[in-house]
Amino acid sequence: MQGPDRKPSRAEQKLCRPFLERELALVQPRVLLAVGGLAIGLIALMFPQVMGVGYDTINNALYGNMIWYIALTLVFMKILATSFTISSGGSGGVFAPSLMIGAMLGGAFGKIAYLYFPNIVSD
Repeated sequence: MQGPDRKPSRAEQKLCRPFLERELALVQPRVLLAVGGLAIGLIALMFPQVMGVGYDTINNALYGNMIWYIALTLVFMKILATSFTISSGGSGGVFAPSLMIGAMLGGAFGKIAYLYFPNIVSD
């Protein structure tokens, strides 16, 4: 059967699965959790703000108590930590991390805009 309603065969499904997904399917879940926990722990040693929900960090960014390059670094570290948590099978959502990522981007943008346009941007 040809056309958009055709269901792919098992061989086609197997070929279309991403390489990393196929490889991770062979790893035991306990090993994935351990690797994910180790990666998050290493990130948390350098950037403890990425742990937890991040409401305190959001408040610091909103009140302007954060340096812009730290805020930008926290964006990428929070994305990595959230990715490791979810992909390793740990519990966690994406709503609160997305709030933190957005607040860090907004805080960094506000600080950079204030550096270049101090008369236009409010403090």
